[in-house]
Amino acid sequence: MLIMDKIMLNYNWRHMIFRCYSDYKLKEKICWTFYPIKKEDVDNWVDVVYGDYSRRMLVFKTDYERLLQEYVTTIYPITDPYDGTIETGFDFTSYNFIAKSDWLRIINKIEEVLQRSSQRPPWCEKEFYFNFLAWITRELEWADYIIIDCNL
Repeated sequence: MLIMDKIMLNYNWRHMIFRCYSDYKLKEKICWTFYPIKKEDVDNWVDVVYGDYSRRMLVFKTDYERLLQEYVTTIYPITDPYDGTIETGFDFTSYNFIAKSDWLRIINKIEEVLQRSSQRPPWCEKEFYFNFLAWITRELEWADYIIIDCNL
């Protein structure tokens, strides 16, 4: 069952959490956090992402691996806007700065697969993608990047 909810965490931080396959009862610990930021905030991104917890979204390991990983990895190589280096692949142990243009490619790929799929996806997947795409699209109305971080 999909669990999408704003929940209170320590110190009144709020996160948007999307679940489909991740196990709520087992309290899955590994997750990917998505932080939207503006281009002018790249140089002081640490202060920005840790200053506004209400804009975060969390996706737990099971759901990331089953539902998002294949789409995110297709955009590489990309240029990291923070230091200008070429990133050849997703880094599970660091911050991944993904530009709006790359997010639009990810969104298009997900939508293409959902539209041309000969099978209807399970209900929880359909709801997960609907909510994930709605969140990403809404944040990209103002953000130039969405950073992904994994707590591995």
